Amino acid sequence: MKLKKIKTEKTNLTPQPWTEVIARFYDWFDAYDGDFLMWQQLLRNTESPLLELGCGTGRILIQLAREGYHITGLEMSKAMITQAEHKIAQCNMSVRKRIRILQGDMSCFDYGKFGGVISACNSFVQLPDRSKQLDTLCCIRKALSPGGCAHITIPRWTAPIGKQINLQSPSPFFLFEDSKNPETGWQTRMWCQYGPSSTVEVSRYRFKFEEFRSDGLNVTSYSPENGWHVFCDISMEDMIRLAKSAGLKTVDVFGDEDFRKPDEAEETLVFRFQKD
Repeated sequence: MKLKKIKTEKTNLTPQPWTEVIARFYDWFDAYDGDFLMWQQLLRNTESPLLELGCGTGRILIQLAREGYHITGLEMSKAMITQAEHKIAQCNMSVRKRIRILQGDMSCFDYGKFGGVISACNSFVQLPDRSKQLDTLCCIRKALSPGGCAHITIPRWTAPIGKQINLQSPSPFFLFEDSKNPETGWQTRMWCQYGPSSTVEVSRYRFKFEEFRSDGLNVTSYSPENGWHVFCDISMEDMIRLAKSAGLKTVDVFGDEDFRKPDEAEETLVFRFQKD
């Protein structure tokens, strides 16, 4: 099934290099559905349509469509969208009709009003700087219907690992994850390298993949041709201040996915915003 694309606003942003490489591995390297119960609970009183910013390969978007929501996914990476379209095409017709995928910039969009806006996993911190993060929050405010809520998760593991060890030059690559392709049975290794950063907020990473064929000898390597993968880290306090600047009121902040009060041990923060 070919999904209709809508031309998006002009933007100077381009997909981060690693997303074009990782797309073919993403669903089984990042095979995690433990947060979906959280999204069900967060959105239980939310009316369609929904908007997911940085929808990737459609992991959450498809599940929400199966729950009956009409949902639009916005994604910068063409490779991620291709994977999402392949998965959506395998859904039944009623689910497919509830889904719209757009290629575009989450810091510059206007597709009408939505009952809820979500941004999961690391999508928000992959915006390159505070200015783009503020632009995104302003777009979210504009997109929310009266009474609508936005939910954004940010990871705490992006705390500046590279800066903690005061890197002046890139670290050696180290094995980040070792997994097996469920379709081919081939072993695949994900390697990571930390890079130096010139600012307090930014953490820089580079990833590459090695795929070992069935004979264990032939190896195919996949890596971005250039560039670093950038996380623009943000603290809970800065996120609340930035949202206020965008005209959003922080209704609640949770730790991880079980709605606990956040503390320093949490790996993820979940924010709930409404129009101020």
